[in-house]
Amino acid sequence: MRTVKFVKYLRESGWQPVVLTVARRDTLMPDPGLLLELGDTPVYRCPDWISRFNTGGSDGQTGGNLAGNWRNRFLAGFKELIKGALIPDRRAGWLLPALLLGRRVVKREGIAVIYATAPPQTPLLVGYLLSLFTTRPLVVDYRDAWGGNNLFRSRLGLKNALNGWLERRVLGKAALAVATTPALLALLRQFTSRTSLIYNGFDPEDFIGLSPRRLDNGKVNLVYLGGFDGYRTAGPLARALAFLDTDERARLALHVIGPVSSRERALFDGLPGVEINLVGTLPHRQALEYLLSAQALLVVIFPEEDSDRAIPGKIYEYLATGKPILALCEKQSALGLLLNDLGVGTIVPPKDVTQIAAALKALATDSRPGAEQPQAPAIADLSLFDRQQNARRLADHFEGACSSHEP
Repeated sequence: MRTVKFVKYLRESGWQPVVLTVARRDTLMPDPGLLLELGDTPVYRCPDWISRFNTGGSDGQTGGNLAGNWRNRFLAGFKELIKGALIPDRRAGWLLPALLLGRRVVKREGIAVIYATAPPQTPLLVGYLLSLFTTRPLVVDYRDAWGGNNLFRSRLGLKNALNGWLERRVLGKAALAVATTPALLALLRQFTSRTSLIYNGFDPEDFIGLSPRRLDNGKVNLVYLGGFDGYRTAGPLARALAFLDTDERARLALHVIGPVSSRERALFDGLPGVEINLVGTLPHRQALEYLLSAQALLVVIFPEEDSDRAIPGKIYEYLATGKPILALCEKQSALGLLLNDLGVGTIVPPKDVTQIAAALKALATDSRPGAEQPQAPAIADLSLFDRQQNARRLADHFEGACSSHEP
């Protein structure tokens, strides 16, 4: 989303983006409609050679062939083993194809500056090598941390060491390293003084023409944009819901707009009297319609998700709606500090079932239709989170990178 919005708005500042990306489209949250925002932007796609290694059997049509099932399981496990050992990450199969195509694109399109964004980290390595080969300045954009991030730490010590070395090389080469949060900015400054902060954000145009969904107007509709799996578990939330009394549970409706694993779905089973609506993934604009329909908005991030430095991108669209926010995060996390600085949101530790239950009880009591609706405090200035203005800031950095670059 961040890159799409940069591409959309950079042309207003005199920059013509050209996109180099991967041909595979296995994202958990596909939204072909976002391509419309790119307009006539050239998009070059190249394969991920490792991911082209097809183990077969993905359609489940193996019948009772035990030998075939064993072979497919073996090949799938072998593929996962190979991808887990790849450096810098599982997307390294895109590296060489991207370099081969990228060098031609730089020449053909007259590229002035190379912008690479991560995660995954392979694009940073692509940008680094293209910058070396073509002498174009490199701007790297860290949406999340690379080194020290639990989400990307390998069980292979050698891989972690090599990734640390690669990160130092990339940041040493970059004309500028952009961070999305103050804590991430502080981390990058340990490697380079050429840094800048450009927050994630919201696009005001995304809200034009939207109509709220017709959710149950007899309940308190709590909407969460995001999924549950891995480190981000719904366990504490489900247990907190179970703590509520019958009337409180009956007044709540939880709408989850995002992927939820079967293991996480099971955590919601057997919760009497609570309406749980696991919607699944939706196109972006439809997801925003749920935000506009809610009495309150839920955001969840656990310490294991690098919450000291990472802020879920959805929070800026939450802020744009002006709805009350229930944030399940540590008070000293990057998200907790942001909400505290802005003076908005109820912040509750994500694993404290008792406090989560108390916050839900308050929502069920104070946010029910017909009661006096709580309002999020007005935020004087959201310009730091405006996608259009952030694209202008990035364009200014591109100008600076080009003017100071010495091939």
